[in-house]
Amino acid sequence: MDVIALCRNYREVHRALLPRLLAHHLGRRLRSRGSASSSIPPPLSPGWLRDEVLTLGQFTADWFSVNISHLYPALSGMTRPFRRYLEIGCYEGLSTVWFGAFLRRSCSAPELVCIDPFAGYPQPGEQRGTQVEANFDANISRFLGDLSITKINKPSLTALPALIETAEVFDVVYVDGSHRSLDVMTDAVLAWRLLADRGLMIFDDYLWAPRGEADRPLPAVNAFLDLLDGRCRAIDCYHQAIIEKLR
Repeated sequence: MDVIALCRNYREVHRALLPRLLAHHLGRRLRSRGSASSSIPPPLSPGWLRDEVLTLGQFTADWFSVNISHLYPALSGMTRPFRRYLEIGCYEGLSTVWFGAFLRRSCSAPELVCIDPFAGYPQPGEQRGTQVEANFDANISRFLGDLSITKINKPSLTALPALIETAEVFDVVYVDGSHRSLDVMTDAVLAWRLLADRGLMIFDDYLWAPRGEADRPLPAVNAFLDLLDGRCRAIDCYHQAIIEKLR
């Protein structure tokens, strides 16, 4: 990360997340000196995802494996059992496959619910259309065929209220849908209603900042954290932001 981008991150990151961002950069320095080691089991490691899942599956991009070194300790350190997972924006299912693999190792009868309109709301670098959904279906069948997966092919604005109406509750919510600020805020507010106490909410691309782009996740996440006002605890901050629901 260049110096200008680093300074921008420290200026823009929410005050509740700033200590975690500092810890992240300190940890990177220590790892570069060989004073830290990974405890991620091989079947969940970035190497496994790249060498086996990406090689054998139907994927066109990998934006996920860089997050594993943060996600694994955050999930392993949860203070409530992790059995039900909600993903908003699943694309070709790479993150879904990893979370499913984690759940397969850590609990019995896990449930995953994936929301994505597939054909709509393209993000930078994504290709949208029927092939994306076909890739998702093939990857889920190949890697998670033994698990309970519910695919909801609708916009989150429609899907999330329906889940609220049926009183669904999830232990982890992964927010990676539309990256427009108002859409991120809407997803966060609705998904918070679905998140169990002591559950985790993970915001992908928190620090994503394409040149000249103000309509992005960070302002929405910061405003959402202001609204929560003590009802959450920061777990980690790097490219993603991870918070724990306290009440």
